Amino acid sequence: MGKSQGLTILDNFEFLADFQPNENIDFVTDLSGLSYLNLLRDTVKSGDSLTYQFESNNPIDSEAVIVKFNGQNVGYIKQIHCKVFHKYRLDELKLIVKATEQNGVIRNIFVKVNYNI
Repeated sequence: MGKSQGLTILDNFEFLADFQPNENIDFVTDLSGLSYLNLLRDTVKSGDSLTYQFESNNPIDSEAVIVKFNGQNVGYIKQIHCKVFHKYRLDELKLIVKATEQNGVIRNIFVKVNYNI
């Protein structure tokens, strides 16, 4: 269950780990907000490096973390994982696309997050 986050094809319920920020952070998560972005197929590919920034003016979540690829918004970090990002400086966490789920548009982006020591 840790590898799939409890995601199944038939439902929208998932289990998310509540990671405690520390020097050994290394996990995979999927980005949220993709249904609103309608990213074209192959906008990002496995192995692409992503950047992130804090979006404190977000009307829904003042601790939102937006993820970008070449300046384009590609999703958000899940709310439960945002505290890991707020713990470190902006240049300390590394985000790499692990995999994508796509047909005509990208449905899901799985991102590996680790602490850049």
